[in-house]
Amino acid sequence: MADRKFDDASVLDFADNLQNRIDQLERKITQLFARLLPIYTHPNEGFFQTLIGNSEYATTLERDNRRYIKGFYSEDNVFFGAMDLTAADVQSMMQGNALFARKFDSDKDATVLDILERML
Repeated sequence: MADRKFDDASVLDFADNLQNRIDQLERKITQLFARLLPIYTHPNEGFFQTLIGNSEYATTLERDNRRYIKGFYSEDNVFFGAMDLTAADVQSMMQGNALFARKFDSDKDATVLDILERML
C-alpha cells in the first residue's frame, strides 16, 4: 500500500466534519433524554446504559458496569437491594475497578462522601 499524503486542508475538513457529526449526535441524545426521562421508571444512572444496550451498539459494550454495590442477598444469592455505603466501605471500594458506587445516604454517614471527594 502506497504512503498517502494529506494536506492540511483535507485534515482540517475531516476534523470539522467529525466535530459536526459529534455535535449532531450530542443534540440527538439530549433530545431523546429530555423526551424519555419523564417516563423512565429506572434509576437515572442506568438510562444511557439501557439505551445503548438496546441499540445497534449493544454488541460493542463491555459487560462490566464498574459499579460498587454492597447489597442484601438471600440465602440462595438473590439480590434484594443496595445497602448504604459508609466510611468503613471506602477501602473495599478502592480495591476494585469500580468507577461508580451506590448507594449513599448523607443522613446516615456524610463522611464517606467527604472522603471520596478528597480522593478525586
